[in-house]
Amino acid sequence: MAGTGPLAGRRIGLLTASASRLGGGVFEAVVAQAELIREQGGEALVFALEDSYSAEDRARFGDSEVHHARVAWMLEGCALGFVPAFDRSG
Repeated sequence: MAGTGPLAGRRIGLLTASASRLGGGVFEAVVAQAELIREQGGEALVFALEDSYSAEDRARFGDSEVHHARVAWMLEGCALGFVPAFDRSG
């Protein structure tokens, strides 16, 4: 239904730590958000960290673009890290 609906012509990015089953309920919520955006005529772009199930679970996002990136470093004991692929300052 791309091209028609209230989000027609809009590209909406969804940023999440995990776009795979390792994300649990957050993964399911992002899958649902991407589907809703497509149903409303928009284009969903998903940006997430790469993990062991990223490629296998990619199909859950249907026609949405999914961009996985490797983490360059991560602070021990917390979910904070740096992903150079998502840095647009350079």
